[in-house]
Amino acid sequence: MEVCVKVRYCGGILLAAAVGLVSIPAIAPACIVGLGTSSSCTETALDLCLPTAVHFDGTVTFSCGGAKTFVLSGSKTISANTTIDGGGIITLQNTGSAPALIVDVGETLTAKGLIFTGSSDGIQTAGAVTVENCTFDGNSEGIFCNSIVGSVIATQSTFANASAIAVDCGGGVTVADCTFFKNAIGGIDVEDASVENCTFADNGQAIGHGGTVTVSNTILTGSTSGNCDSPVTDGGHNIDSGSTCGFTGSGCSNTSGTSFCNTGAGLDPAGLKNNGGPTETIALLRSSPAVNAGFNAVCQSAAVDNVDQRGVQRVTPSDPICDIGAFEFQPFVGPAPVASPFGLLALSLLLAAVAWRYLGARQRGCD
Repeated sequence: MEVCVKVRYCGGILLAAAVGLVSIPAIAPACIVGLGTSSSCTETALDLCLPTAVHFDGTVTFSCGGAKTFVLSGSKTISANTTIDGGGIITLQNTGSAPALIVDVGETLTAKGLIFTGSSDGIQTAGAVTVENCTFDGNSEGIFCNSIVGSVIATQSTFANASAIAVDCGGGVTVADCTFFKNAIGGIDVEDASVENCTFADNGQAIGHGGTVTVSNTILTGSTSGNCDSPVTDGGHNIDSGSTCGFTGSGCSNTSGTSFCNTGAGLDPAGLKNNGGPTETIALLRSSPAVNAGFNAVCQSAAVDNVDQRGVQRVTPSDPICDIGAFEFQPFVGPAPVASPFGLLALSLLLAAVAWRYLGARQRGCD
């Protein structure tokens, strides 16, 4: 049974006053923002579903009757382990200098299918943040770790148009199946990180780092200040439009080696757009050196999970070698052949002849 309540969850005891803003199951520590209409999805309703100083360990979802933008009057603090699932249609827009979400020390936030916009950071964290199928667009920084203990795992997400750095974190960072596009200062600036099957295009700088960053199956191209501020650890099967990342490979000047340097990436000149899936991506051209040049073991790693950023399967019986970058190229399959008018006419005449002979035989049998 569901009840419409104003909710505070405290040590397993539900304290509620019926105000009709949110809907929660009467037993599970989870919360639904809204009652199926846009007007019911208010900032107040969102606040009632987020954790406060009392115990909370659950999932927040939305029922807004469709896409909804929450224009936030201030930051929302994540003070307990929380999952927020926006289903790909919920936008959190911060205002002024306030980040949308702040994760306290030691807490965990999992953000799924959320869109973060606004002039400040999307997420500031001193805890552990996991983002899946999210979009960060036009923030100052998409994700900022305000403590060395903060950590980030980002998969199948897009970071675009940040005025500073998309992911700025001194803690451990894993990014896989992600696209970084036109972030003014940089894509990621990190201490230690693993980067797998990502696409960095037209950023101020793709990767800045002060520790160990291992890059595999990744495209880095078009940075205005060089793709890397210093060499990274070459995990193999990378494309660098310059030579600043220190990739090696066979001569580092052609596509026959492990990693390709001074090589055009062969990206769709249309740039970031809807190519299917929950987030926008940059497609590969058929002629791209990234096509069928990836390392399958990386594509099938736990982080990449044998799918691209859109959820398209990478290694298949018909396409046994995966691609480099966040986008898996799918060979064009033309439409099914359309029968010509002449073929249809011939078929019609044949069917008519068969029917005529059948009716004639029936008639003779009756005489």
